[in-house]
Amino acid sequence: MLKTRLLYAMILPIICGAFRPQVGYHKNPLSSSSYLECLEKRGHLNYQRRERSTRQRKSWQDRRTVIAPHQFGNFTEDLFAHPEEPRISVPITLPVWANALTSEYESGDNGLRNQTQVRFPFPFPRNARPSPKKSVSSENNNFRLEDDTSLFNFTCVGGYPEVKKELAQIIDFIRRPENYTRYGVRLPRGVLLEGPTGNGKTLISKCLAGEAGVNFVSCAGSEFTEKYIGVGAARIRELFALVKSNAPCILFIDEFDALGRKRSSEGESSNSERDQTLNQLLVLMDGFQPNEGTVMIMAATNRRDVLDPAAIRPGRFDKIIHVPNPDSVTRKAIIDIHSTNKPLNFSTLDLVKITNGFNGAQIENILNEATLYAIRTNSLPVNMTHLQSVRERILVGQSSSAPRNISDKVLRRIATHEVGHLLMALQSSCYDRPSKISIDSINPKQSLGYVIFDADESDEDFMLREYIQDKIKVLLGGRAAEEVMYGTSVSSGAVSDLEKAFILAKTMVMNYGMGTKLIFPYLSEIYKRQIDENIHVILFHLYGETLRHIRSNRTKLDTFVEILLVKKTLEWEEIKTIYDGII
Repeated sequence: MLKTRLLYAMILPIICGAFRPQVGYHKNPLSSSSYLECLEKRGHLNYQRRERSTRQRKSWQDRRTVIAPHQFGNFTEDLFAHPEEPRISVPITLPVWANALTSEYESGDNGLRNQTQVRFPFPFPRNARPSPKKSVSSENNNFRLEDDTSLFNFTCVGGYPEVKKELAQIIDFIRRPENYTRYGVRLPRGVLLEGPTGNGKTLISKCLAGEAGVNFVSCAGSEFTEKYIGVGAARIRELFALVKSNAPCILFIDEFDALGRKRSSEGESSNSERDQTLNQLLVLMDGFQPNEGTVMIMAATNRRDVLDPAAIRPGRFDKIIHVPNPDSVTRKAIIDIHSTNKPLNFSTLDLVKITNGFNGAQIENILNEATLYAIRTNSLPVNMTHLQSVRERILVGQSSSAPRNISDKVLRRIATHEVGHLLMALQSSCYDRPSKISIDSINPKQSLGYVIFDADESDEDFMLREYIQDKIKVLLGGRAAEEVMYGTSVSSGAVSDLEKAFILAKTMVMNYGMGTKLIFPYLSEIYKRQIDENIHVILFHLYGETLRHIRSNRTKLDTFVEILLVKKTLEWEEIKTIYDGII
């Protein structure tokens, strides 16, 4: 019994001391009188002002940890705002003397009549300061405003004068809406930028926001794709709430085809969540009101063909602007922008010529990689040799400096194959000029040889039948040269060429109507058979012409093969000299 009493005598003081409030950074005990003095010092015993915190007390009543009378919450916040004052460390459970404190003042003139116990969130970090509240209007859980749009304007975009002209009126509308609203017109609700990837669609939208001086919110279409029902639609509502609260604002959705793809027509399907997300977007796009401020939606895609017609109709996307691959003027402007601060030793026009068909991202990458190559080889400034080397690596793959274990017979067959491509290109009057042929130091996993062509300035969407036919014959030239040289003993090196030739022939028949007869690509068995027959006729006819041309120029074939085996690489000047000399 004595031992039990001694044990209780040792434990009870420790337990009682743990539940006493402490003050300051040194955790000194705070008595009830000191607690009241702190309250009086900070002016928190003015009980006539208890109505001020009625709403706050009501919300706190749902908490579980009772810590103080109703003024204690305000007192705690005030102490946090004044770190020089002693601060109370909140206990987990209210001590006995604090409960007595409430009953002591309950009978006074200014007492706590109608006392309500205040509940505070637990746990509360000891001696910690509350974090500043984030602005709900500029950021939420998933989206935020871009804060660097003021650094962008249309001088950051090289070329594309027609695109800038289309967007100039939108900028003027945002700046001076009164000049347009008096004529009964409205701001376009949406602008869709469509075209090949890498041409600056995202940059154009950000520059539009910078020119107009409005807020800018950027997101990707894939951010709304979730497996849980309703999550995507909720994020759409969250995004539009952010945009509306920060009007005037431009909302940009990149890779819009991930969000605006055609909806399923099978009712309840596995894509119902994506359909619901798109439906929510369409509803909110229709819900913009003039009193909600200036809000415009911009989107970018390189797959306009897969978009839902309801998403891109007028009233949602009033303007659809095509951003094509840059022409010569635009390429020069892009080169001028990205060549800033780079040590260059070549004419800009030379780079414009060799980058025909490249997009803006590829042009910037060529300049950057060429500069890195010049620095790595300690051969600054950057010249055309550096550019050509980087261009070849992009077009045909990484070169291999290690010696290749290829026999002379295989190397001769490779040379024959590449010369076949070269001869068919040289005889063509409308196909691109070959600038280089090589069988040297190429990674066997990518290519054993190659011919590089300098594409002329032309519209990719407008091609003549003769141009496509010449392109097919150039692709078939390698296989035809092997057959002329080795008979039926052909190799597997033409597998990629045959695949490309088949795709071109199929496109001629089904898309361009260039077959033996006009065929509409219906999925009936009759049309399938007619399509196959037309593709076979085209390929068989063009391959026969290729064989006849190679056989009639057997001398040129043998001469080019022998020279190529010795030199490994031939440039355009050497190719032209050999070809003219043989003639």
